[in-house]
Amino acid sequence: MPERHAARRAVVVGGSRGIGAATSLRLAREGWQVVVLSRDEEVGGRLVRRAADVGCRGVEWRFGDVTDAGQMDSAFDRLREEGGVSACVVTAGRNLSAPLLRRSPTGWQRHDPEAWRELVDLNLTGTFNAARSAAPLLAEAGDSTLVLLSSCSRHGSAGQGAYSATKAAISSLARTWAFELGRLGIRVLAVAPGVVDGEALARRFTAEPMYRRYMQDLADHQALPGFVPEEEVASAVAFALESTSMTGTTLEIDAGGFPARLVRSSVRGR
Repeated sequence: MPERHAARRAVVVGGSRGIGAATSLRLAREGWQVVVLSRDEEVGGRLVRRAADVGCRGVEWRFGDVTDAGQMDSAFDRLREEGGVSACVVTAGRNLSAPLLRRSPTGWQRHDPEAWRELVDLNLTGTFNAARSAAPLLAEAGDSTLVLLSSCSRHGSAGQGAYSATKAAISSLARTWAFELGRLGIRVLAVAPGVVDGEALARRFTAEPMYRRYMQDLADHQALPGFVPEEEVASAVAFALESTSMTGTTLEIDAGGFPARLVRSSVRGR
């Protein structure tokens, strides 16, 4: 067994943009050595430079595709040779808005099965692949943490069946794996944000004014109006890593969530 220096070393899977990037920077500021695994070298390089610019030099990027179990194994095997990790945060994933069925001028349009498979492969199977590869290192480190990214949409979100299903499954995995891995010294938690205020949302708002109005209407009727800053989600991840008596639960960072009646009426009116 190689000499261990896993304490305060974290791997963030899908950590080069969005919530993953905010999490990587937050952990680095708190003294963690952070290894970012993602598929985009250019974006990963920008994150490393951004971290250095704010005084966080403990961030490095490496290639890793969560949809490829063999690549995940190889990435974590290298991390083991270097001393291991004591935390793994899996943020890789994306959204998809597509109802099961809708009427169009040419007739009924059904959900594209290939789009369903691609999203499940990335969000759900990708989470499984990363956790499967990380688990032996976390067990060897002891007193370690696995954090998964769920969503408030896991309760159901009209027009987002595939996305909601994957995020509900991720919360279920966090609960299941907490029981399986707790005796190995691994805590497992999920973080479930609401609509996150970041670059991706800004791009979509610019491209789709109707979507912007729809989402702002929903956000205005939450318990706490507005969207969730990426940094707030990163703070929840950091809290999860430090809370040694908490496991098997999902932390909701969603401004109170969308009121279901408004969601249904808004979707019908789009």
